[in-house]
Amino acid sequence: MYVNGNWVNAVSGKSFQSYNPASGEPIGQVPAGERIDTIMAIDAASAAFPVWSSQTAYLRSEFLYKAHALMLHDLKRLAAIMTEEQGKPIQAARNEVKYGADFLLWYAEEAKRVYGKTIHSARVDQRFIVLRQPVGVVGAITPWNYPISMITRKVAPALAAGCTIVLKPAEATPLCARAIFDVFDKVGIPAGVVNLITASDPQPIGEVLVSDPRVRKLTFTGSTEVGKMLAGKAATQLKRVSLLKSGSGFEAGVRIGPLVNKEALEKVDYQVQDAILKGAALVTGGRRLTEDGLDKGCFYAPTILNNVDTSMKIYREETFGPVVPIIPYRNEDNILDMANDTNYGLAAYVYTLDLKKALKMFEGLDFGIIGINDINPTSAAAPFGGMKESGLGREGADDGINEYLETKLGGFSI
Repeated sequence: MYVNGNWVNAVSGKSFQSYNPASGEPIGQVPAGERIDTIMAIDAASAAFPVWSSQTAYLRSEFLYKAHALMLHDLKRLAAIMTEEQGKPIQAARNEVKYGADFLLWYAEEAKRVYGKTIHSARVDQRFIVLRQPVGVVGAITPWNYPISMITRKVAPALAAGCTIVLKPAEATPLCARAIFDVFDKVGIPAGVVNLITASDPQPIGEVLVSDPRVRKLTFTGSTEVGKMLAGKAATQLKRVSLLKSGSGFEAGVRIGPLVNKEALEKVDYQVQDAILKGAALVTGGRRLTEDGLDKGCFYAPTILNNVDTSMKIYREETFGPVVPIIPYRNEDNILDMANDTNYGLAAYVYTLDLKKALKMFEGLDFGIIGINDINPTSAAAPFGGMKESGLGREGADDGINEYLETKLGGFSI
């Protein structure tokens, strides 16, 4: 783990294995952090905050520029770590590392654009001055599906704003997180500003992050269920919360890698079998892949289900697997009602050559991100976030840094 500028083991001495989901083989050990380790990381972040927050925006920006350059220099190595640990095909992993580095560059520039303002008063003897200041120590929890870019998406705006941070990565991808914090270490970010706690059991870490009053903001990306739990506990302290061919990703031509672990594999298969049992037509796939040596990994066949309806779990539940459920509709109004009939609202995608239809879908869909003939409508310069139960706040763009800033008003009588 990385605490107060040092690589350390857990106080308990415990560790856990990270596995390659394509082969099931262990690929590395990391410390199994617990409550005491998290408290020590918060101690370090809290002690570092006064100095870091008082540094000039230009100095904080310089560290982010250096981290951006080092990430690009190490792009192939970082991508290889991601493919080995998370399973993403190597080209997709390289694209993610580049995407993750973009957040460091964007917020290196945004750090110098945190402006205050003056406001006119109705009184001749009064002046109003508004300052934007960092909220304080940030607790961050990131998922396994984007194990590098999700880290920089949170760390970069926090550091640019003047905050310090304690981050817990997904237990399935700790090696990716360690590789990124190695970048932060090598560029010389001061001790205590960035801290990493790896853990096989995330619950104690999350409980400390939401209960310690020194943590003034919690940023979480993950399941809605866990997000609700964290938001509920954080609310007691008014914390801010912002919520084809298959095979090894290293093999040429592979377009779909393994699922992240056995539990994810079982979840996908359960949803598919539930849909078939309730009348969906299996067009292709619908099974775990075991041939050609894939039996050692967590591979699921690319699957198409036709005639999916509201009685099936896959209609409403997140899948996180290579499954396309096809649902027929009658007209545009009907499809809007069907698409919006969900508690989630992160991303939706529309494919059409009709500009009028595209605009109607864009305006009518209750989702935070809409891809119009675009499979990847994201960028460090664009706001990322969902509606309804898919999140609070936005990451990326100028919106992202605002999540880490407090607004302070000064009224001067002169």
